Amino acid sequence: MTDIEIIEDLAVTIDVDWMPDFMIDILAHELLMHEVKTTWFITHTSLAIERLKDRSDIFELGIHPNFLAGSSHGNTEDEVMCQVKELLPDAVSMRTHGLYQSSGFYYKVARDYNIKIDASILLPYSPGIVPHKFEGKAVEIVRIPCFWEDDLNMYSSTPLWHMDDTRLLRPGLKIFNFHPAHVVLNSIEMKCYEYLKSQVSVAKWHPEFIAEHINKKFKGTGVLFKNLVAYLAHTGKSRRMIDIYEEFHKL
Repeated sequence: MTDIEIIEDLAVTIDVDWMPDFMIDILAHELLMHEVKTTWFITHTSLAIERLKDRSDIFELGIHPNFLAGSSHGNTEDEVMCQVKELLPDAVSMRTHGLYQSSGFYYKVARDYNIKIDASILLPYSPGIVPHKFEGKAVEIVRIPCFWEDDLNMYSSTPLWHMDDTRLLRPGLKIFNFHPAHVVLNSIEMKCYEYLKSQVSVAKWHPEFIAEHINKKFKGTGVLFKNLVAYLAHTGKSRRMIDIYEEFHKL
């Protein structure tokens, strides 16, 4: 860690995306071992997610509603929001699946579902990212854009895989968003994930099924995740979305 220049304003979030418990547990163990605070965006309930709830000192749980066609969460905005809020009635943070958004939708979720924080903007590798307020009709949401996401990084012509990448020295907030499957597989491209998903639904994956498909190289999503967690543990500056929200309101 001492060879890496000081990188300011880093944070980690995780989109659960219906992943099996063993994958959730792998990420949670890494974070808890280093006492790194994180926000998880939840799609369903399970024993692993119940374990996350037990560590509210480290983990914030937000919702990850899916409004896309064929969603298991429901067919309308209200159906989807009611279902995910039943999973986490006290959740105030949200990232929508597929980054679904509209102004009318934000008025609704703030007014009717007590959503205060949205993380559904992605500004890949952009400098100068800051939280900002979306307000009107007597409601407000603080929107916190994301700097990096594992799946879209794989599609980039200039992917960011290493802590010494100079883009990390750009000013501004740098939220890194991960998915458990890509961390555990150490994905560097989408091909393996798509193949496994075509064979068995992700909820039925188990360690033996994925074992031979894990990328063993020193570059990939899992390696970057571990390096970021170690760096945040070293600096002692990890934050959840709710922490960034509270800092924003103190300005």
